[in-house]
Amino acid sequence: MIKLTRFLTAKPWLVLLAWVGVVAALVLSANTVGEDYRFDAEIGGSESLAGIELLLDHSTEGSNGDQIRLVWGSGDINADKPAVEELLEEISQLEGVAGVISPWDGQGQISANEQVAYANIILQQDALTVPTENVVAIIEVVEEAEIEYGLSGQSIEQADVPEQGESELFGLIFAAFVLVAAFGSGIAASLPLMGALVALGASLSVVTLMSNAIAIPSFAPQLVALLGIGVGIDYVLFIVSRHRSGLRRGLSVKESLEAAMDSSGRAVLFAGVTVCVAILGLLIAGIGFLNGLAYATTVGVVFTMVVAVTLTPALLTLLGTRVLSKKARAKIGTPVDEGSLWGAWARMVQRRPWVWVITGTTLLLLMAIPALDMRLGTADASTRSDGNTQRVAYDLLAEGFGVGFNGPVLLISENVDPGEALNAELASNENVAFVSPTQLSDDGEIYTVSVLPTGGPQEESTSELVMQLREAASQVDGEIYVSGYSAVFYDFSKDLQSKIGWFLIGVLGLSSLLLMVAFRSILIPIKAAAMNLLAAGATFGVLTLVFQKGWGAELLGIETLGPVDSFLPVMLLAILFGLSMDYQVFLVSRMKEEWSKTGDNATTVRVGLEQTGRVITAAALIMCFVFGSFLLSDDRIIKMFGLGLAVAVFLDAFVIRSLLVPALMQLLGPANWWMPKWLSKITPRVDIEPKGQVGENQGESTPVSPQSRGSYRT
Repeated sequence: MIKLTRFLTAKPWLVLLAWVGVVAALVLSANTVGEDYRFDAEIGGSESLAGIELLLDHSTEGSNGDQIRLVWGSGDINADKPAVEELLEEISQLEGVAGVISPWDGQGQISANEQVAYANIILQQDALTVPTENVVAIIEVVEEAEIEYGLSGQSIEQADVPEQGESELFGLIFAAFVLVAAFGSGIAASLPLMGALVALGASLSVVTLMSNAIAIPSFAPQLVALLGIGVGIDYVLFIVSRHRSGLRRGLSVKESLEAAMDSSGRAVLFAGVTVCVAILGLLIAGIGFLNGLAYATTVGVVFTMVVAVTLTPALLTLLGTRVLSKKARAKIGTPVDEGSLWGAWARMVQRRPWVWVITGTTLLLLMAIPALDMRLGTADASTRSDGNTQRVAYDLLAEGFGVGFNGPVLLISENVDPGEALNAELASNENVAFVSPTQLSDDGEIYTVSVLPTGGPQEESTSELVMQLREAASQVDGEIYVSGYSAVFYDFSKDLQSKIGWFLIGVLGLSSLLLMVAFRSILIPIKAAAMNLLAAGATFGVLTLVFQKGWGAELLGIETLGPVDSFLPVMLLAILFGLSMDYQVFLVSRMKEEWSKTGDNATTVRVGLEQTGRVITAAALIMCFVFGSFLLSDDRIIKMFGLGLAVAVFLDAFVIRSLLVPALMQLLGPANWWMPKWLSKITPRVDIEPKGQVGENQGESTPVSPQSRGSYRT
């Protein structure tokens, strides 16, 4: 790290210009190539997809393109016929459109009261391959029409990308206030913001380019922005804070930067790698769009990490001592007590560690209780904001044809008529609203029956219907596939739930191994894993109360309640475990640094918290503000991520790192740093703490002799 720092500080202008060139090239490339975000929820081996594939195999070539529903409501549908047919004619001429079926040409596309109708727009390609610009062109034509229409379909969902800018702007404003308050200097406060923006520009451009090669969902850029701003500010903040501390002690700019990079810079790299490992654990699920999310968010974290350890030292070199306020510059070399408040807090925790362990653990367990009632599923378009085109289509279809029309269940078979075989179940099941006559495929070999549930796609009764129909189908001679929109997302949820255990084992195992290598300890990784699970449980408890039970939902702009999206726990766990490692690494690395010098566990705990508490809590406040600002988004998934991450970071910084970690480390004493000799011999050595080459620890503590240290280690 010192060699890297010397290279960067020798030519700071070159480093700055290089980053400007890299970001400009990436932004230009992304704007030239464009985006192609799409949602790939395919699950290998699921019954619902097997049924759809069977149906498609027996369909006429060219009829497998995705369908978009154009829905509208009126006092008299027939009076709108001239305007509607003119619009449909215009749409039929657009690139990528294979055909249009108007309500007056098809069957059953006009409601019984003739107040709601829909047209089917058939695309030439399926939803995973259709170019986004083709769908956007349809949306733009419809928006210019005089009648208010709603659009639904998988292609619309993929093209309906949430607008960016407002949430990120509010997050940056909040972060700026906290940084100015923490540093007392506008120049110092601008550095973390600048680093986050540079990393964000580069990472979003790369993600845009990646969307043309792999399936990345439309909300991925907002998630990358959410993580990039929060993590990017944090990483730069830790380095700048350590550098400012060195300058105040009288080190030169060069010495202080080398010391900061050799300590906080190392921790940033290790923490960033740990975050990436945790997020890439999503690949265990083996689902297309989760893989895309994992790659996209990893790109964001990598850029924030690289910007922090390359651009930041260059900028700090150019600024010199101006990174300090005028008042601080006047007192350079004067002893500064930076952690008196946190030192007092640490001593209070150390006096009664058992009390604080029980208090903190009880609080997290109580918060986690609502998660026992958490229902996982897939939120449908009814949870979209008022005025959203998918919400308009959903509400109109529910009004005209019944809420179950938005999520029909298909019974598909090659050798038996599902309507006749399951007639008794369909007639008596209270979750069935309507059963269509049996339809034959284009080649006349496949039977299909459409079943409309009494509830919407996200309702528990619809999931029960899928299970009931499958149970009944298993008793019939001949194979009947239970498929359709609702069944696909039911299978998707069940498949994810079945993989959460393996995901936890993989992510916790890899994270624990990294911590064991870094701190050469058995107990520190075990404690970190246990506390991560407690924080995750508390976070899911809050999400259940808000999004499922409705506590404070109206205040947060959540208009419709529903299940917690089934992929959210997996995604949140990956990000939470990664982010929690940031604070774990920064806090415990400082403790280990002190332990290496003194061998006194009580001093180690006190100094570690004293020296990092202020920075960790300031960084956590910034993250909470940034993540919380995403509650302003219209996208329900982004709201969930924003609230979940804000709650998790707050608990991690203010309950776990400030309370539980110091209390537990005080109780365990020297055992914190114990590792069997045989394991120590085969464990690679990766040092996070500095080696003292540039006087970083001058005046902070006095190293103890090997003889005196031995009295602390048994």
